[in-house]
Amino acid sequence: MLDSIGNTFDYRGVEVNNNLIDALGARVHIGFPCGMDVWHKNKQNRIIVGANVTDNEMIGKTGGYGFAVSGVKDFTVIRNKATAVFEERGDGLPNNPPDEPAAFIYDSSKIFNCNLQKEFEPAQKHIVHLMRNFRTPVNEAGYRILDKYGKIEAEAIVSAAFMEMLNRFPSKTEAVYWQDWLQKTLSNVDDVRTALMILPEFQNNNQAWRMTQLQKCRVQLFMDQLYSAFKTIGAASWPDAHELHKVLFNKYN
Repeated sequence: MLDSIGNTFDYRGVEVNNNLIDALGARVHIGFPCGMDVWHKNKQNRIIVGANVTDNEMIGKTGGYGFAVSGVKDFTVIRNKATAVFEERGDGLPNNPPDEPAAFIYDSSKIFNCNLQKEFEPAQKHIVHLMRNFRTPVNEAGYRILDKYGKIEAEAIVSAAFMEMLNRFPSKTEAVYWQDWLQKTLSNVDDVRTALMILPEFQNNNQAWRMTQLQKCRVQLFMDQLYSAFKTIGAASWPDAHELHKVLFNKYN
């Protein structure tokens, strides 16, 4: 804590460096949120101080916002990249939506003595509460019931589900069917994955897994891919995280 008022928080010495976020099959609402109010309207009076966010990257097809900066002081946000698809505006304030999705965006009235890279654009409305579908009800499994998916987001969701569960991309017919199903039923990507587990194509290679074991199954599939990525890199020690993730998720892109 930096002051006695209780609204200024010490992040001096915090380094967010050389990370890769791949929004490949589920919405990443904010890749690198810098400040508290970009998450929630109840944190608009809070200031965090002194962090460095450098040499990070966000890629993929299901991004909301890349680097969002608001409510910070003495921050450095430089040498970052954001080439993801940014689609579907966040919820914002009640009856007051925020700026459209963007790779680099900041609130000029809520940053103090900051060093931001040239790609940043000032918000024209506001960037408070950039999460999407936060106010929608939840289903019996606790998932938010979405009002809709963006077109590119739906395509990426189905593509990633097929690659994860069946190790292939969907055919054109499969892609159209499942994208349409997502939009009409307001279901989530795990419902697609569970449905794929019923197919003989999945069961022939994964007989041990039942539909009720989806998440355990996903962990095992991911670990198999992780070991394969280690072999591809061929490093004697733990590889660079950025390099590892690019190899790990390369087949999804």
